[in-house]
Amino acid sequence: VLLAAGQDFVKLSHDAEKDEVCVELDPSLIESVGRPALGRFLLQLNVYKSTADFEAANALFSSLTSVGEDMLALRPAVLAKRAPKGVFVQPNTTIAADGQVVLQEYPATPEGMVDSFLDRF
Repeated sequence: VLLAAGQDFVKLSHDAEKDEVCVELDPSLIESVGRPALGRFLLQLNVYKSTADFEAANALFSSLTSVGEDMLALRPAVLAKRAPKGVFVQPNTTIAADGQVVLQEYPATPEGMVDSFLDRF
């Protein structure tokens, strides 16, 4: 939606030598180009939803989610820079023999998650 807004609001550039993809957003165009483009998209989406126009909504979804050759060419560079998924491990609280509340924290690893579940249950 923002790439199609025009006026070079959002630009993608690919440096094949460095195998990098750069997304540039012009902050001076947020109010004049970006916000109206997003507003038109949300209005269109809401109209299709409110009128139960499945065909139009499906066509919109298909047009926005189809991957063109230009975007497919960026995939190897994006995957090469992909960061590992973060793991959120919840700590546990226990009450010690002296009545103090003890916070037990675990490392943000799969093993830490298993230890957290084992201590909780």
